[in-house]
Amino acid sequence: MQIGWLGLSNYGWAILIITFAFIVRGVVGFGAGMISISLLLLLLPIKIVVPIVLCLELLGSLTLGAIDIKQIYWKELHSIWPFTLVGLGLGLYFLSNIQSQYLMIILGCLLLAYVVTVPLCKLHNVPPIHKPWGILFGFIGGVMGGMYGTGGPSLAAYLQQRHLPPRNLRATIQFIALIDNVVRSVGYIALGLLSMRVFTTALWLAPPTLIGIGIGNRLHHRLSSRYFEWAISTVLAVIGVKLVAGL
Repeated sequence: MQIGWLGLSNYGWAILIITFAFIVRGVVGFGAGMISISLLLLLLPIKIVVPIVLCLELLGSLTLGAIDIKQIYWKELHSIWPFTLVGLGLGLYFLSNIQSQYLMIILGCLLLAYVVTVPLCKLHNVPPIHKPWGILFGFIGGVMGGMYGTGGPSLAAYLQQRHLPPRNLRATIQFIALIDNVVRSVGYIALGLLSMRVFTTALWLAPPTLIGIGIGNRLHHRLSSRYFEWAISTVLAVIGVKLVAGL
């Protein structure tokens, strides 16, 4: 039996992967893209996996966005998302035209350097970084999002150093992710990467996406700020290692 792009046996593995990935998304607000793409690549080619995960990420952004809409820090957005969109266009170009593993290795090293720097320098105790840094972090997030559907790590690192509370940080990331996902959808359609078979596969994976979001959201509300920062650093470290090691 074939379920979209997945055979029946692989569908069971895909359910486990997507559920876990979106539990992480529900807890910290990002990470589902990189986790699900990295593991789904064991089952399908990247140019099939990325559009499927895009559809699921759009569903996740809408769901968490609806939950957190009153918690969005709107004043942070103008210094991030315009530059995220610029990076997104560049990332789409890289995805469709060139081999870009070296760029992803560099981005992975930057994430790992950030993860190491936070506890050593106790960055959570220093004053918030200035908003112009949002230009750089937003642009990097856009490039990562366009190429592999995982722009959240860069945005989370920036908003974490703006000292946003956990709920506000997650909510703000969701709004940016929603805009990015819509733009990426248009770009993927233009590149011929979205097909009815992709949509069918994503539809079959929608229930585990929502289940994962629900479980992660419950865990999110039980985390203290300290453990939330630890969770973000852990997800960033895993993604950084994955980028350096290669998808």
